[in-house]
Amino acid sequence: MKFSRHFSLHCLEKQLSCPRFTDIFASFWPRAQTSISRPKLFFYRPKSMKKYEIMAIIQNELSETEAQTQVKTSILEKVKELGGKMTFEDFWGTRGFAYKINNKKWGYYFVGQFEMETDKLATLNRDLNIDTQIVRFLITSVDKKAPAPKKYADMKKENETMEKPAEETK
Repeated sequence: MKFSRHFSLHCLEKQLSCPRFTDIFASFWPRAQTSISRPKLFFYRPKSMKKYEIMAIIQNELSETEAQTQVKTSILEKVKELGGKMTFEDFWGTRGFAYKINNKKWGYYFVGQFEMETDKLATLNRDLNIDTQIVRFLITSVDKKAPAPKKYADMKKENETMEKPAEETK
């Protein structure tokens, strides 16, 4: 007795819809249950931009202007190349270290905030690790409710005004 192709496919569909058969069949072919009984639907989901903060230390062998251009070429341009957007940047100048790093006692500090897709952050990390002019860097995610950052020079002025002793009145 010959069965038509249509009939055999119909029987197979009935068997595949049976939960016991799909469990047995899935043990031999793990994708059977998900691919035949429940087709996967793919939806376009736009990638989210997340806010990050970076603090980097540039080598002290450079002059201050060279260090600023190094920051622009190494950090700012790499963020833009990867589709990110810098929202804040502040160059702090020279500061001493708490301990020697690569036999150096001081370096140029840079702080910035940027927005970037989360999957491209690993590429930025790799690129900054390769750069020899950057001594250390740290990238952290910023809370959405965090206040906007202030420039280092503005914070310094605020501290100076707060430290002045109050004048006595007679």
